[in-house]
Amino acid sequence: MKDSYTSDDKYEIDDVSPYSVTIAVEYFDWYFDENEWDEEVDELKEQYRKSNKAKYMPEQYGEPLVNDMSVAMWMTYWQDKDDDYIEWEDIESVWWIRWMFANNPVAAMQCATYALRLVREDPYVDAVIGDLPEEPTTSIENIRSPKHDYKLISLDVKISSLSASYPLLYRVRGRCPACTEEQTVWQDRFAGHVDEPESCDVENCSGNIVVDDEHMDYITSQEAVVQDMHKYSSKNTPEDITASLDKPLVENVQTGDEVSIAAICEIDDSVQGPRGNYHLHIVGLDRNGDDYEKVEVTDEEREEIEELSEDPEIFQRLADSIAPTISTEPIDGEDYSQEELAKKAVLMQLVGGNDINDVDERNYINIFFVGGPATGKTQIARAAVDISPVGIEVNSRSTTEVGLTATVDREERFGSDEWVVSGGAYVAADEGVVFLDELDKADDGIVDVLHGPMENGTVTKQAANISAELKAETATVATANPIDTHFNLYEPFPEQIDIVPSMLSRFDLIVPFVDKVDEDKDTAVMSKYAPGNDHDPDENDYFDYDFIQKYVAVARQYQPEFTGESYALFDEYYKELRKKSERDEGRISVDARDGESLRRLSQASARIRLSEEIGVRDVERAMNMIMASLEMVAEDQYGNLDKGLLNSGESASQKQEKEQVYEIVEALNQTKNVVPPENIYKQADEQYDIPDYRVDASLQKLVGDKLWKNDKGFGVID
Repeated sequence: MKDSYTSDDKYEIDDVSPYSVTIAVEYFDWYFDENEWDEEVDELKEQYRKSNKAKYMPEQYGEPLVNDMSVAMWMTYWQDKDDDYIEWEDIESVWWIRWMFANNPVAAMQCATYALRLVREDPYVDAVIGDLPEEPTTSIENIRSPKHDYKLISLDVKISSLSASYPLLYRVRGRCPACTEEQTVWQDRFAGHVDEPESCDVENCSGNIVVDDEHMDYITSQEAVVQDMHKYSSKNTPEDITASLDKPLVENVQTGDEVSIAAICEIDDSVQGPRGNYHLHIVGLDRNGDDYEKVEVTDEEREEIEELSEDPEIFQRLADSIAPTISTEPIDGEDYSQEELAKKAVLMQLVGGNDINDVDERNYINIFFVGGPATGKTQIARAAVDISPVGIEVNSRSTTEVGLTATVDREERFGSDEWVVSGGAYVAADEGVVFLDELDKADDGIVDVLHGPMENGTVTKQAANISAELKAETATVATANPIDTHFNLYEPFPEQIDIVPSMLSRFDLIVPFVDKVDEDKDTAVMSKYAPGNDHDPDENDYFDYDFIQKYVAVARQYQPEFTGESYALFDEYYKELRKKSERDEGRISVDARDGESLRRLSQASARIRLSEEIGVRDVERAMNMIMASLEMVAEDQYGNLDKGLLNSGESASQKQEKEQVYEIVEALNQTKNVVPPENIYKQADEQYDIPDYRVDASLQKLVGDKLWKNDKGFGVID
C-alpha cells in the first residue's frame, strides 16, 4: 500500500486488477485533501452515516458493498445532474468513476443508487447507465475469457427471448424471539434456493431466528436471452447469452428489439461441474433506431443522393435497378408492364409511408405477386429482402404459425425454467421486409395469424402466464402460383388463386404475372444473349443494391405532408376511385382501406424525391400504380372496375347474376320438381342476357347454399 499518491496514480487502473476498495478510499482521501474538498466531502459522508440504511439501501443480491466515501463521491455527481443515469462517457473520462467501475462495477452501481436516493430524497429511484457508446466494447461471442469476469461491458444485441416480469427474492430478514436481534441474509441470484437465517449470532444467545412472509423482500425482475447482432458476429447464427433486467429496466424491451446495453458480466456457478456459465446483469439500456437508421451513409454519398433526387427520372432509374436482368418492356396497348409495376411496387415498399397528423394507421406497404413459374416474380420479390437492412425470406409451405409470429416456450437456461416469448419472422424483421414465397401453399392457420401483423403491425401472444403484444411493423412481399399454374385470361383473377379474400384485401398493390405471347417483348427478353451484346446491368446504367439501400435510408428520413393542392387531388382521386367502383345497385367496392393505400404510396413517392411535401406528381404516380393494379386484377366480366372481386371473391355484377339465376330457378321450381339446366340457360339468356358459362358459374356457387342438385337438374332448398 502506498504512503503517498500523485495525480498520475488514477491512470494505473488498467494495469492493476482488482484495485481494493481500501486503496480507492485512501486515494480519494488524498485527492480531496489535495483539492481542498475535505469539508464538503466530510459533510456528505456524515449525511450518509446518518441516513436510514434500511430505507435507502439498494435492492441487490449478496452483501451490500456501500461505503461512506464512495457514496459521498457519487453525491457530488448527482447534485449537478437533473436525470438519473450515469453517462457512459463519464465512466470512460471521469477518473474516479472509471476507477470504481473497473474495480467493482457491482459496488459502483450500489453506491451510485444509494447516493442518488439521498440526493433526490427518494428511496425508490435507481441509477442506470445511459448514453451508451456508438460502438460496443465487445460482443457475446468474445465473452469467453477471464478479463470479462464481473466487468462492465457494452454490447449491441437483439432480444431473442423474454420472460414475463416476476418478483425475485433478494433479502430475507428474521428476528430472534429471545433477544429481539434482527438478522439479514442476502440471497444469491444463482443459488436456486432460499438461504434463511437459522440460529442467532448474538453471543450467549441460543435462540432461533424466526422469519415470516413480511420479512421476505423482493425485486421486480425479468429474464432474457440476448443475441449478437450479425454485424458484430463472425458466425452465421450469432451467439446468445442469458441476461437479467431488474427495475427500472423491466418491461422496457420486447422480443425482437435491437438495443444497446451496459451489463455486468457475471458467472452463474449454480451449474454442476467445474465450469460456470456467463450471464449478463443489464444495468443500462438504449433503444436503437430502426435498421435503416444504422445504414452508414458518408457525407459524399449523401451529397450524391441529394443531387440524384433532382433528376426527374430518378424514380424510374431506381425501379429499373431492381432485378435489372428482367425486362420491363410493356405489351402493346398497356401503360405498365407487369414487371415494371412490380419493380416500382418494391421500391415504394422499401421507402414506405410516414405518420401524418398523428393518425394511427400503418405506414408499411404490402405487395403481392402472383403468376406462373419463370415469370420473374420471385426474383423481383427477393430484391426487397436483399436491399432491406433486415429482410427475411420464408417458404410458406414449410413454415409454421409460431415461426412467423411468436412462440411461448420454457427457457431451460433460466434458473426458474421460465416461460418466455420468442419472436418469429415478423417480429425479427420489424421495420424491414418479410418475403412469403408460395403463399398459396400455406396452411389456413398461417394465413389466419398473418392478419394482425399485416394490418396492425403487431403480434399478440397469450399462453401460460404470458400475455404479450409484440411490435411487428413489417412489410410483406408475397408470391403465389395460380391454381392451374398459369392464368386463364378468360376467368376472373381471384377465382384462380387459392388465397382468402380477407388476405388479398391487406395488400396495397397486387401484380399478376401473366405469360402472354408478345413478339417485341420476347425479343427484348432474349436480347441479352445476342452476339456482341456485352451489356452488364451491374456495371452500366443501374445502381447496385448497396447504393439503393443507402438512397432508401436517406429517403426514409423525410416526413412529407400534403399541400393544399396535392390534398385536393388526393381527395378527388379517392372519390373518383369510389365512383368507378359503384354499381347500379348502389354497391361500392372501394373503401377507406384503398384510400390508405393511396396515401402511403403518395408519401413514398415524395420520399424518393427527398421532399417534405407530397406533390401533385406524387399523388398522380400513386393513383396510376393503383389503377394499373386494379385494371389487372379487379375488372369484372363486363370490364368494370370492381374491388369486390378481391374483398369478397365476388364482383357486384357476379352477385347480381347469382341472384338473377336463383330467381329463375325459384320461379321454374314452382311448376317443376326438378329444373333442367337447359331451361335455366334459356330464361337467363332471354331475361338478362347472361351467357351459359356464367350461368354455370352462378349455379356452382348457389348449390349447397340455396340450391340442391341431382342428375336431372336443380331445385330450391326449403
